[in-house]
Amino acid sequence: MELADSSPLRLAQNDRGADWLTMILMRTGEQSLKLKALKIKEKTMVAQIRTYTINKGMMDSWLELFDKEIRPVHEGLGIPIVSTYVSADGADFVWIRTFATAEEIPDKEAAYFASDGRKALGSKPTDHIAKMDVRLVEEVLQTAE
Repeated sequence: MELADSSPLRLAQNDRGADWLTMILMRTGEQSLKLKALKIKEKTMVAQIRTYTINKGMMDSWLELFDKEIRPVHEGLGIPIVSTYVSADGADFVWIRTFATAEEIPDKEAAYFASDGRKALGSKPTDHIAKMDVRLVEEVLQTAE
């Protein structure tokens, strides 16, 4: 969901914080929404939804590589991988990794590519990937825990 720059939620996510959103919601009488919004503000994070089209016939070796070599490097650097999926047709691998803020992503990615674990992988990851799509998303609603 893309928020307009002038939307109450976008303003709350920017420099005005939860107090601005609280004022707007109180003015509109949305008390339950206000409480949820305050919980969201406390826990806001960003995630990358990464979709890789894997070369034909390589999904099994990709899954093994990802699970045994790529995931441990990420986790060792404090980059949580929260979900992994394979599309119904078996062509795409989708995974989600989270960050506290968007601003920390460049440093975390630089640490990943500079790490001994990533260097040891060489071209194995890119040898599997035909196409890559990365989308940055922001948490906006509290989800079940």
